[in-house]
Amino acid sequence: RCGKGGKQRRVGISQGLENALADYHAGQESGPVLLACDGQALSRFALLGVLRTIGKRAGLKVGPHALRRAFVTLNANKGRSLVMLQMACGHSDIKTTRAYCQTSEEEAIAAMRSW
Repeated sequence: RCGKGGKQRRVGISQGLENALADYHAGQESGPVLLACDGQALSRFALLGVLRTIGKRAGLKVGPHALRRAFVTLNANKGRSLVMLQMACGHSDIKTTRAYCQTSEEEAIAAMRSW
């Protein structure tokens, strides 16, 4: 609903996610989707802890910005427009989006071979 700095942002979700959310909310007016063990809404700090624990088990350093970098990089490598990724991430400046993209020079060269 609100991004960094209180900015409002609209996002698109897949039909599968829309269906899953509708199923989850069936029979209840509304409520949190991510719950802690006690059934309360999971705070952003608790979610960060969960991400770090999962990352540690996988031998990776995981956090929100690592996920944002992965989101931008994977989608850019699939040919998604940086302008659309900028909008999805809520970046005011496309340079910020470009900085999140971790595509290597070798990956770019390999892609150019099929042009």
